[in-house]
Amino acid sequence: MKHERRTWLNGYALPAFRVLALLITALSSGVSGACAMTPLSAETGDVLIRVEAGNGWLHRFSLFQKNPPQIALWMETEEGNFAGTLFVSRKTATGKWLFNGGNPRPEALPVWMARKDSTAIDGVTGATPVSSIDIALTPKPGVSPRRFVLFAEVNHSTDFNDAFPKNAEKGSPGYSGGEGGSGQPSLVYRCVVDLDAADSDSQFILVGHGSPDGSSGDIYANLSEITGALDIVKSISAEVIE
Repeated sequence: MKHERRTWLNGYALPAFRVLALLITALSSGVSGACAMTPLSAETGDVLIRVEAGNGWLHRFSLFQKNPPQIALWMETEEGNFAGTLFVSRKTATGKWLFNGGNPRPEALPVWMARKDSTAIDGVTGATPVSSIDIALTPKPGVSPRRFVLFAEVNHSTDFNDAFPKNAEKGSPGYSGGEGGSGQPSLVYRCVVDLDAADSDSQFILVGHGSPDGSSGDIYANLSEITGALDIVKSISAEVIE
């Protein structure tokens, strides 16, 4: 069955992935807010983006609850102009977090938050799947530019470590939103896609982390204080289907 497509980035189209309303309760599986994606059938010429879950994809939020991470995937031109959101976790997109006193949690995905535009994102928003994610972009014939940049940003809630502790004081380097905050900051991955390259498979590279307290959209290259968050994703790739 063909996926419904929508126009994207002056000639790119994003197949609307289907999300199964699969409710997995905390009592039955220990996973909160979970859903499952149907397998995505990419066609020749599509750019298949695959986020492969790592050992730290599910993070223990409470005694009976494990959560998948918040994640955003987006596209930019090589000149650094934002071109569109491909997927973003619903809690970050809406700013509606349970048990967090109405705090929109800007530290969750601060790089995406700073770069996104005002385009409606309802169609690309959903609960983060409990395992890997596949998303396909479809370039139309004659599309330009033929090269573009993809970004992925991931983060867990309450993923504290020695450098980013729960009790860090607001304004200190290790502050990440308080008791219900992120702990370790978001991680940002980057990949350049060239539709005409001989090697059609490109790997995303970890380029840094976001602002721990969400006060800026900068990317910080120093990863020396990041520990368990490095295991959230195993790999992220973009492949032009031949």
